[in-house]
Amino acid sequence: MMAMFSIDTLGVLAWPLICCALLLFAVAGERLCFAVWAVWHRQQTYSDALNLLDSNRECGKALRDEVLALHLQMLSTQWLRGQNVLRGLATVSPLLGMLGTIIGVMAAFHRLSEHRGAVNPALLADGLWQALTTTAVGLSIALLAAVLAALQNSVCRVVLQNWAAKLNQRSLDMAGAKVAAPTLRVELA
Repeated sequence: MMAMFSIDTLGVLAWPLICCALLLFAVAGERLCFAVWAVWHRQQTYSDALNLLDSNRECGKALRDEVLALHLQMLSTQWLRGQNVLRGLATVSPLLGMLGTIIGVMAAFHRLSEHRGAVNPALLADGLWQALTTTAVGLSIALLAAVLAALQNSVCRVVLQNWAAKLNQRSLDMAGAKVAAPTLRVELA
């Protein structure tokens, strides 16, 4: 039967791994709140960009495009807040887990070297349990952080690229350019 997991199982790296997990949950919670807010206000945010474009109607297209690019960059900064923390956690957590592996294996061999007499597998089990547990916890934190960072990046890229295309089309319309939407032709043999 498998022993129950406890914080003591993580050994000396318990607190660094707990801090990584708490930081991950704090960033994920904040980003979730922002995502809910952004979805709730997406039409207003897009309308603000349209109003910005319309307020610069008299400027040349190049200046309008610069204003829009700056506005979308500021939006991107808001949407991607926390990316560096998530990427850092995705990097540091497995390293902490691997350090825990090394410490656990060292502890197991130290116990083994101090033991006199026949070798009992239980002597190794505790150190190896700590080694594998810290690795699993570190990798779990890293996996969640990497997935959240990739998801956040993907959603931001899709939404802002879509808005950029629509705003650019509007800017071109203001300049009098006529751009036809691309058509997809599929020929079946």
